[in-house]
Amino acid sequence: MIGWLCKGKKGIKGKALVRIDWYFGTKHRHDYDNYTPKFILDSLVYAGMIEDDSSDHIELDDHNFHYDKGNPHTEITITAL
Repeated sequence: MIGWLCKGKKGIKGKALVRIDWYFGTKHRHDYDNYTPKFILDSLVYAGMIEDDSSDHIELDDHNFHYDKGNPHTEITITAL
């Protein structure tokens, strides 16, 4: 699905900062370790949005958890460094 959403978008060559913001529909407690970004980073590489998911190519911003009762979703922001 991430690859499909990225279709037609220009990827970043070189080092990039990847930030992931999770918006939940409830205020329940969420454990950080249950939201490891491996599948997201692998999908971004596959879609050509980043060159590689190694530390030579990305810096990963900390997970950011938010509450949005009416619109639970995930936002991924990629910034060239």
